[in-house]
Amino acid sequence: MNFSNLEFITKLSGVVQILAILLVFLGGVLQASKFFLDKRINSMKEDFTRNEKSQSQLVISDLQSTIKQQDQKIEQQTKQVEGYQKKLLEVELKTKPRIIPEDKLKSLRADLTKHKGVSIEITCVMGDQEAFTFSTQLKALFQSSGWTVDGVNQAMYTAPIKGMILTIKDDSAKQKAEYIFHLLKAIGLNSRGEINPNIKSDIGIVVGARE
Repeated sequence: MNFSNLEFITKLSGVVQILAILLVFLGGVLQASKFFLDKRINSMKEDFTRNEKSQSQLVISDLQSTIKQQDQKIEQQTKQVEGYQKKLLEVELKTKPRIIPEDKLKSLRADLTKHKGVSIEITCVMGDQEAFTFSTQLKALFQSSGWTVDGVNQAMYTAPIKGMILTIKDDSAKQKAEYIFHLLKAIGLNSRGEINPNIKSDIGIVVGARE
């Protein structure tokens, strides 16, 4: 090997060493770049996950708010319906004709028969068909129980008469009137008592308009 060849090989070796050093440096740069790129990618993933989670939370929050509003509307509508039902029931009670329940007639007759022979006069407000119909039912009940019934009479009053009034001549008939009061109350019919010395019977019933 001559000197020129040795010099060429030496130069070539130096170039190879430089290339090796450059490759090592480049490898380090690439490794560092990969590290920073991975870090950036992970950061972007975390940002995306946070944004996605935040958006999901917003959607859930909006849905919960909507559901709450709907629940409030349903509650308000339910209260309105209950109010309408209450008013409807009040109207029905005010317009529903008074009757003596069929299932109570037998027991009422049995109780009234214990006091058969007592005289009673039944009067209703003139012109009130519902009051007259109910008074007729009362008359049939007392008559079938052995009571002496005067009526149904119709009369006009200076002041409006509502509900039912039990009248007696004096306190001597008070016990009988209380007996009738409790019988009527047992079938859901309220009444009040008055003393009327002008009645001819032991007890009087005045049937006014529905309350």
